[in-house]
Formats: sequence, structure tokens, C-alpha cells
Amino acid sequence: MKKLGILPGLVLLVLTVACNKELIENENAGNSINVTISSASDLTKTSISQDSEDPSLYIPSWHGTEKMGIWIDRVPTSADASQTAPEYLNNTEAGRIAVFKGSLTIDAGVHTMYGFATTSDKYYNRYYKDGVGFEIPQIQNPTLDSFDSDADLLIAKPQTVEIADGQTELSVNEVQFARALAVLKVVLKDGSSKGLKDIAVVKSLTLTPSDVNAEPLTGRANIDVTSGSFIKEFNTQSNVRAEYADDSFVINDVNGAWLLVNPLVFAESSTLTLEVDAGKYTVAKTLNVGGMELKQGDVTIFNVTLKDEDITVLESGLALPFVEDFSEASGGDMSDDSTPKWESSTNFDITGRVYQIDGGIRFGTSSVAGTITTKMALDLSQPFTVIVSGTGWSSKERTLEITAGSQSRTITFTTDRTGGKFEHQYVYFDAETDLTKVAFSARRAFLDQIEIVSGNQLPAAVLSSVMSMEASVNETGAFLNGSYDVYFLGDSDNVTCGFEWGTDASDLVSIDASNVADGSFSTELTGLTTGTTYIFRAWARLNDGEKIYGNDMTFVPAAQAYYRKVSSVTAGKSYLIIAEVEGKYLVAKPITSNYGYIYVDEVNAVDGDIIYSTGAASDENSYIISESDGSYTICQSDGRYLYQQESYDSFNVSATPTAGQYWSIEFQPDGTAKITNHDVNKYVQYSSQYSSFGSYADSRGVMPYLFEKTE
Repeated sequence: MKKLGILPGLVLLVLTVACNKELIENENAGNSINVTISSASDLTKTSISQDSEDPSLYIPSWHGTEKMGIWIDRVPTSADASQTAPEYLNNTEAGRIAVFKGSLTIDAGVHTMYGFATTSDKYYNRYYKDGVGFEIPQIQNPTLDSFDSDADLLIAKPQTVEIADGQTELSVNEVQFARALAVLKVVLKDGSSKGLKDIAVVKSLTLTPSDVNAEPLTGRANIDVTSGSFIKEFNTQSNVRAEYADDSFVINDVNGAWLLVNPLVFAESSTLTLEVDAGKYTVAKTLNVGGMELKQGDVTIFNVTLKDEDITVLESGLALPFVEDFSEASGGDMSDDSTPKWESSTNFDITGRVYQIDGGIRFGTSSVAGTITTKMALDLSQPFTVIVSGTGWSSKERTLEITAGSQSRTITFTTDRTGGKFEHQYVYFDAETDLTKVAFSARRAFLDQIEIVSGNQLPAAVLSSVMSMEASVNETGAFLNGSYDVYFLGDSDNVTCGFEWGTDASDLVSIDASNVADGSFSTELTGLTTGTTYIFRAWARLNDGEKIYGNDMTFVPAAQAYYRKVSSVTAGKSYLIIAEVEGKYLVAKPITSNYGYIYVDEVNAVDGDIIYSTGAASDENSYIISESDGSYTICQSDGRYLYQQESYDSFNVSATPTAGQYWSIEFQPDGTAKITNHDVNKYVQYSSQYSSFGSYADSRGVMPYLFEKTE
């Protein structure tokens, strides 16, 4: 095992100035001083650069964009109430010496500084005990000369310094760092008859351990910043992957992939699976690594000789169209090899966090991306179009990145899967000169279909679904409502829609919709019989195609209940609690468990102040407000009362609360009601951030209107 000028352990550099003096009185507390910390050592650098004087040599160097994180006197723990980030010093120049400069707010006296350097801000905010947790990128982007500096983390031994009263500048010279991770280099040598040498261009290289749980190569790691020692990894990934955007990595017996990985000792029976994408060549080889140790701070070199049996030559790429609809996906984390995958998942390589959902897949988490890559290279010698059907997550926009060769496109999904809607979108690509795999990567996005077709033309229109929506009824009439999803609608395309309705499911009458706009349609029925159950289903047809039907639904004409906005409360009456947000009326729904926040449904307003009781705005969502001992109680339609207790911002519900059930109601000049709980002194507000009502001590949302049921 060869070391590349990297410290085998940490070197303690302690700068102590007059440490036997008593601490100076802190008369200038919180003084901001300018700090300069330099590392003059050639041993621990984030990059390896070609020597300008001797191109055959590579020297350690600083990347130039690092930040040094500084904690003063201690590292915060995960239990700290205030998990403030460390102070940051910026590296002001690249090269052999790093010079970190910045300002710190620090009192006079003797202090200990704990520091670490990284090129990425994402490593600074996970603290535990006396250390820091950080993520190791599963997909890394090294160069031929250096590992991926964004995957690197350097830890400095604590530095002891004295700050004089009124001091404005401090210099700490020649700090030495230790590398937190192990460095791995994989050199590819052609020992086959295929003629790879100087021809095969590597696009990606993947290493997967035989025991992905016990021997993770990537994931998250805990580092003790007081000693620089690696403590443990957790929340791991299954493999580590190097990707190359250009054609610089040619297999020539010298070039290799640099990777940052967790330090570990392989079990005696362990193997690594090596997979290489080199255009028309693919490589799959098993490496025996039993008992081998990947040491912290050391470079381990794998010299891999490729034989004929390791190499597959792709004479031609997979012909288009390429289609995957994920209809057989069910559930489970697909980075876990024990989880059954959908039948045609063999079409893809899976990296990062990818999960199955019912009839689709979910990419990534909030912090880790998920990627699927076509296992076979495609024949993309002509311009082509990628069509996806997907959606975002949690009402937020989500971005899907599609990469084919040197080209990359992004698609933004604006819909939310919780609404059951998927968007069809497409992007055009230019022709690729080589056989090419296509990768799809995202965080918190869903896909239920992928299609790759030749040409840069708008795909043919597709009518994908029709839904019957809840009817709006009165005593003798109803509005039937429906919706449809159509994609790639051209100027010459036409969608017609309507309903079938009646009292007998086997003898329904078809009528055309009278109101059609943006995929929604409706028709008014009159002269109906109060109390009779009616059946209806929506339908739509694209051009001269077959009708597509929505689900069967029923309604019963009945007298409506009206609610009118009020500015006073009449004890014993029923009320809707309504938040008006961006012109929408959001009605509070009853809590179904024993506690929680109050969620909402959107309802319609007539003339701005009357809400009628169809669908969500029914008596189920009304609250009876009663007077009791000069206060009010608020009772759900299920007979349980709202109350609050302790420090919670949520509500409790009970048929017999013993405390916290009394409220005051004070109407504001704008007509909203300030509904305040007597015990905890919090008042009811709608939070747009959480899409629910809570009861808060400070102003953080919208106070509701009260709508009283009229007779």
C-alpha cells in the first residue's frame, strides 16, 4: 500500500501564548478579530495538481475554494438547544499553501479552536457528542489527476491561542490537517484481445461490496474533531461511483479513478464488483478484497487487469423506442438488494436512494439523490426525445435531471403526487456520436413512465385518464363534474366530453358537457327528485377514438345548508372555521384521532359570504360554539371538544376534557376572529407552511373567519 504524502495520523500543533498567565479580565466581550490561519505543509491538500516545472510529477495542492469551519472552545452537540454553525474562514488562494482568512467574534482570554476544512457547505450542520457528521457523495466526479475534492474532509487538531484585551488581529501559522477518509485509486489495464487500450473511454466506474450493509463504501460518517478519528458510518449507500463528463479517461494501463470512501476492513470472504461503462465496451469483474484494509488518510491502489471474459462489446446500441412504465413496481428501497424489484428493473442500474411506489418509483430523499441509468447503451445516432410522466412531492417543485452522453436537460414538476396527478413532459436532445446510456436523477420526485423516441417532434396526443368528480347538488338539481388529462395536444386535436347519468346503472343516458375549460367539465341537471339516488360517470374522447370513462359516483338531491360570514357569535349555533388564503376559502375539518393539527379542504363561496354545504363544506365540518362561564367551548361534529395543554401548538379532542377547553373569541377590524385558548394563551391561525390550523403564541399565520349556519 502506497502513501501519497498524507499524514498517517494527526499531528498536534499547539500555539500557546503565555498559557501560565491568569486569564485577562473580559472587559471587551464579544470582540470581533481578524483571523489568518495558514497551512504551509505539503502533506494534506484537497487536490493533486500537475507540477508546472515537471509535468511527469503530481503535487499536493489546495483547491482554493475551501472553507475552514471554526468552533471556539467546544464543538456543539446534537442535544444543544441552539445548534449554531461554526464560524467560517475562507481560503483566499490556491496552491501549495492555504491561507484561511475571516473574522471571529471572540472574548479576550485563552481559547481552543477546533477546525475542519471542506469544499462544500453541506458538511457543517450535523453535530453529535464532540464530533461532526457529514455525507460522502456516492456519485463522485474526480479527475484523472485527483479525487473529487467535494467528497473530501480535513480535520485539524485543536489549536490553543490567547486573545489579548482589545486585540483585533490573530495569526496562526502552519496548521496541519489529517484526511478523514480513505483514498482509493482504481487503475485499469487492458489484458484482453478486445483492443481496449487507448481506445475505450471511461464514462463511469462503480464499485459495489459483497456485503453492502457491513462494508459500506459511502454514506454518512461521524468524525471526532478533537482527534480527527473516524468513529462510524451510518445511513449508508450500497456502492461508490465515479463519473466523467469528458473523454479524458482512456484505458491505457496508467489512468485510474480516484475515490473517497469510508475507512474499513473487509471480511476474509469479501469481494468488490467492478462495473465500467466505456461506450461500446462494458466491464463487469469481481475483485477479491478479503482482509484488505482501507486506512484513513492512506491511498490504496487497485491495479485491475481486464480479461476477455470481463468485457462485453456492444456492436450496436439498443434501438428506440425505449419504454418503461413502472407498472409492476410495488414497494421498497431499491438500494437494498433484499427488496424485490419490478420485473423489468434489469433495464436499469440503480444508484443512490430509489424507492418503489405502487405503479411507479420515487427518486431520492431530501438530502440524497436517486439515479437510474439504462443498463444498455442506446442507439442515439439521430436526434431524440425523452418523454416522462412524473410529479413532485409535498406541494413543492421538484427537478428531474436527464443526462445522455455530454448532454443534460432538466424538467421541473409542479404537481403534487398526493393529488394523484402526474405530468407528461418532454425534452429534445441532439444526436450522440457514441452508443449512449441515459440517466435520470432527482431528489423527491416520482416517475410512472419513461419513453425515449427518435426525432424532435411533438409526440402524438394522448388522453391518459378521465375522472368523475363530486357533484354539486341542491333540492331538485345538480352540477355533474368531471376532469381529464390529455398530453401533447396539437392544434388539430379535439377532445369531447360529457356524462352518462340516471337512476339505473344499466340504463344511463349520455349527455355532452356544457362547460369545458382546462381539462375540467360540467353539466347542470334540473327537475330531479329530492331524496332519490342518482348515478353518473364522466367520459371523454380524443378525436375519433374510443370513449374513456371515469369512475361511477352517486348523489342525492337534498336541501342545502348555508353558512354566512358573521362578526359575532350566537351560543349554540353551528359554525365553519374558514381561512381565506390567496382568494381560496379553506374550511377546517374535524380531527379524527385524539390530537393533532386541523387540516382543511377548499370550498366554494357564493357572493363572497355564503358557503353552501356540498362536499367538504357540509355539517361534518361544522363546529358548535357554546357559552360556558363567560367563555366558549368549541365542539366538533363528532361530539368532541377542542382543547390545548402544555406547550403544544396542536389541539387535543375529547368528549370530556378536564382543562384547556375554554376559549375567548374576539373579532378583528378585518372580520377575522381571534380565538384564544385561556390556559395556554395561544390563538388559532392557519399556517400556509404546514397547510393546517394550529394555535400559536405568536403571529405566524392567518386568523380565521367564522361562518354561521343559517336556517
